[in-house]
Amino acid sequence: GFMKMELVSHVIRMVSSKYGPPHAKSGNDKLGQVSATWRMGPRMEVRVHRAWPDTTTYLTFTDTPSYRLLQTERAKQEQQQTRQKALTHSHAF
Repeated sequence: GFMKMELVSHVIRMVSSKYGPPHAKSGNDKLGQVSATWRMGPRMEVRVHRAWPDTTTYLTFTDTPSYRLLQTERAKQEQQQTRQKALTHSHAF
């Protein structure tokens, strides 16, 4: 959907026809960032979004508990890498 500004509206309508109206929607379909989110029970989230100035439209399906776990693990790895880098640089002095 590169450079197709109207695609985000089309995808939101398509997802809405299957799952009903979104639980949350923000932005202007015609210009700028847009996001529409559907919550499918406690585990699943469906999201249609377009960033700006990139006009590519994205449709994502997320298992929310697994995604939170992934984010926690990433944060731990980043902290560990930062500590390792600090130890490496501290030996230089």
